[in-house]
Amino acid sequence: MLLWIGAALLWLGHTEPTIAAPEVEFGGGDLSVGGARLPVDIKADNLEYDREHGIIRAVSNVVIRRTNEVLKANVVEVDVNRNTAHAMGRVVFIRDKTEWRGEEFFYNFVTKDWKTGPFRAYIDPFSVTSDGAERESGVEYVLHNATLTTCTNQPEDFHYYLKAKEARVIPGKRIKASNVTLCLGSVPVVFAPYWYRALDNRTLGFSP
Repeated sequence: MLLWIGAALLWLGHTEPTIAAPEVEFGGGDLSVGGARLPVDIKADNLEYDREHGIIRAVSNVVIRRTNEVLKANVVEVDVNRNTAHAMGRVVFIRDKTEWRGEEFFYNFVTKDWKTGPFRAYIDPFSVTSDGAERESGVEYVLHNATLTTCTNQPEDFHYYLKAKEARVIPGKRIKASNVTLCLGSVPVVFAPYWYRALDNRTLGFSP
């Protein structure tokens, strides 16, 4: 099946505007342009292109890879006009030592901004849950109503954790959080207006 799409297919990190629509061939779950592989590898059980609306829809067992990044989902829709991607259903996003899992993920190829719904993630060395997050500029992630812990149990069985109204993360460097409560099991123990931890410190720590 031959599809005409813009270069906005390129995965995270591409910032060049689309100026031409190359011929793209889909076969066996892979995408190639003029017989050459794209800088991003896209695989899915089914791939369709809606020329009228400029939407590429990859369905079932979708895997998108680029350098150190992997996106997996049941469905991914790419808007080649707006340079955005919308991943839905059993979404997994992996970058370096950060692994994010949830049901919905939005990404802008040009600005590199992203937004999520509720999710679970591993931000080395912390297990994290959150009602949602976004990256609005720079390299900082903003998490809303987050929990953080080094406990290896499932979230419903954490022995200890921090609950934060907001947490700001620079991957590989630090986490800082506001309106933080230390909990032991389901019991809140200590409250602090502010908490900070360098990510090379592998303990939860609580020094309000």
